[in-house]
Amino acid sequence: MIDMLYKLTVGPARILGIEAGTLRPGQNADLCLFHPNRIWQVTAGILPGKAQNTPFDGRGMEGRVLGTWKKGQRVYDLASHSTTKPVPVINGRT
Repeated sequence: MIDMLYKLTVGPARILGIEAGTLRPGQNADLCLFHPNRIWQVTAGILPGKAQNTPFDGRGMEGRVLGTWKKGQRVYDLASHSTTKPVPVINGRT
């Protein structure tokens, strides 16, 4: 698991020569909180974001994004099921 995380985060950042892929004080925190076993149904028209066309409309899916952070600010929260204006994250809390 650790090797896989490295290959998906730190490794590509180092290849590109950018400071990313880590969770360190002072670094940008770009995160995706994902629940691999959550089952849900795709419904066009209420998807987050502007694009609402999907060939998966009405289909059941396994795995769900619960939250997304960009540069340490929450930009999506499934609980409110909407994209939100950025909310500062302080000490891991919003």
